[in-house]
Amino acid sequence: KSEELNKIDPVELAQIAQSAYEHHAPKLMWFCRESSVPNQRSIGLTALAYITEIFAESKHAPQVKQYMTDQWDDMLKGNYLPDGGNLEHSFNYNQQEIRELDGLSKFYGKKLPDSLKRIESTIKARKAVDDGLRTPLGGLPQVGNNQDVLGQNVWVNSETGKKYWELTKVRGRSPLRPQTYTSIAFPYSGFYVMRGGWELKSPYLFFMNGRPQRGHSMRDNLAIQLTAFGRQFLVCSGPPTYGFNSNIPDAKGARHYLSEESGFKNNTVIVDGKAQARNTKIATRAPLTPVKSRWHTSSRFDYVDGCYDLGYTDTRNKKAPVDMNVKHERSVIFVKSVPLWIIYDNMINTDKKERKYTQIWNFPPLINDGNNVAGFNDAQIVYDCASKKCGTADTDGPNLDMYHFGPEKIDYKRYHGDRENWLGWYSRKIGEAVPAPDLHVNWQSGDSKGLLTLLVPRDKDAKNPIRSISPEGNNGFIATLINGAKLEVTASSRKLLVKYQNGKEICGIAKGVESLSIENEKINSSKECFEFSRGDNETFKIIDIVIPGKQILKTSNTDKPELRAADLKDAKGLTPGLLCRYAEYNNKARLFDIMKKAETAPLETFIAKNHSPEKFQGRQRYGLLFTGYLEVEKDGIYTFELNSPNADAALFIYNPDQELMGPPLVFTDYRSSQSIASTGLKKGLHCIRIEYKHHLGKQKDLSIIIDGKFPLQEMKLYYTPTLNKKSSL
Repeated sequence: KSEELNKIDPVELAQIAQSAYEHHAPKLMWFCRESSVPNQRSIGLTALAYITEIFAESKHAPQVKQYMTDQWDDMLKGNYLPDGGNLEHSFNYNQQEIRELDGLSKFYGKKLPDSLKRIESTIKARKAVDDGLRTPLGGLPQVGNNQDVLGQNVWVNSETGKKYWELTKVRGRSPLRPQTYTSIAFPYSGFYVMRGGWELKSPYLFFMNGRPQRGHSMRDNLAIQLTAFGRQFLVCSGPPTYGFNSNIPDAKGARHYLSEESGFKNNTVIVDGKAQARNTKIATRAPLTPVKSRWHTSSRFDYVDGCYDLGYTDTRNKKAPVDMNVKHERSVIFVKSVPLWIIYDNMINTDKKERKYTQIWNFPPLINDGNNVAGFNDAQIVYDCASKKCGTADTDGPNLDMYHFGPEKIDYKRYHGDRENWLGWYSRKIGEAVPAPDLHVNWQSGDSKGLLTLLVPRDKDAKNPIRSISPEGNNGFIATLINGAKLEVTASSRKLLVKYQNGKEICGIAKGVESLSIENEKINSSKECFEFSRGDNETFKIIDIVIPGKQILKTSNTDKPELRAADLKDAKGLTPGLLCRYAEYNNKARLFDIMKKAETAPLETFIAKNHSPEKFQGRQRYGLLFTGYLEVEKDGIYTFELNSPNADAALFIYNPDQELMGPPLVFTDYRSSQSIASTGLKKGLHCIRIEYKHHLGKQKDLSIIIDGKFPLQEMKLYYTPTLNKKSSL
């Protein structure tokens, strides 16, 4: 490091160091606070680490380094779940964060500070998530707005499979790293993978049941993605356009279909054409409890289930009502020896109104333009309403057969680049929209609460493993397989029973079954869901399948903060009120930039009684900067609540003559009009800075409450014009 720095002129090096701390560090500290976008926050904190390590002799280095390490620790706690997953459900951003952490770890090498040791365990845990989720084609399932385009015709012959790993233009592909397990759950993230092995043609299903969390996401609870025999069968339809290429008619028309709010791009169930509303508070820090999904894996079966109960709405209309009267329960069972999957969708209608349910299946398109996708054309998606069977029909590749049971009437609808309803689209990248086949399976709530689905993938030129299949009861079937085995499935309301028998071996999965007797032998379990199995001349063995416990992991996030020393002991010589500086802006502008304008070229400067913007009622596009002192009467931990509808606002407690400007204590913007945080303050006067940017529209109040009952504007506030001229006060 010193050898490289010695190559720079000493005067220029001093100027670089001064600028790094006085100009860049404050802005980085502003944008690296908790409310910042995670991937941008990680880049900024990495930059601060470089500054404090390279220019460690600066008088500001201890403050910035302490801030940097505190913020890294806070980010790693708040942004990474106990199972290694991220708060933000978008793998492209997640991977960027890991690259930043990896680079920082390598930068420090063996000198990694103890305060940053958590970085190494975080990298290891996140990479373990990627290893567990990686598909047989080397990509990751689509979560958020990432999309690995991996559809290549690797099944043509043995050589194409070998050459696939040598291709250079395969977006998102990484080498498979076979693990000691096959199937795996990440229960805090809500990610579940069922797989038959670690080979290119191994069957693979991804089940998504993550909670609404901050950042990019989709309406994809209980959605699946499926790959088998080297072919992507069921996919998410790709990243949003985000308004790019809006001059291209298809990109403009399919904008909602491909958006994060779309209910049509994920393989789940929608209600009356309405998407999942996810009508609940969004987690802004990593949850410390697992998702309420059962998970089980054995040599015979994998099992996962989940319940979505956060409502349905027309996401194209922000004012549309939310229907909270329907819940969706989905159970998925992987019968490994065949292989095939059984899916049971149980719709719970609490107000008994008639509704239309739609099970959505999205298939990848067939594209040959250099950036190929080995999917399906419109004619290769087939269905028959009478037999309740559908699937793919490609004479030159692997196929997927789908069977439905339960409703008396099932209506299949196929869409492919539909420009009337704007259904049946796919994107390989942001801003693109190309036609793709979608299949909608519709049934009425009055006909049946549940829909039972059988998914059977088969290799190129291979026979269907189902020799014969017939409905059984109101919602079930009996299938004879070509290997001589027999598969029986029955479902009703919240009950599901799967029995697989091959010779004298009997095994299966039971859910919600109060009593079970097979061949005159009673099977008892104290749990609602379990696997049962019996070999030749054996009694039945039971493995219970339960929802993970609710205990919260221990965390240091609740450590009490240290008390900040007062900047002044008393108000002697001070003037009541706050200094207020007024600035205006045109079009879009960030709060940070408006405040710089208010500091350097204010249009008005005056002493205000408090921080109220009432004087400027009726004005548009303006900002206010209040600075001064807040008197605290005793040592303690104080909770500040900031409410600022229709405006960005921030409250800082720091002394500009002694400290670099760090992140605000509380902060509001377009994402949230309320912010609450606590800090420790010693008795005396503390420098405060209040920033306010009014949005277009009706003027709203700026409210700051201390400890839930004391308005800041009624507290003792002071200002003095005799401070250092460089001061922000």
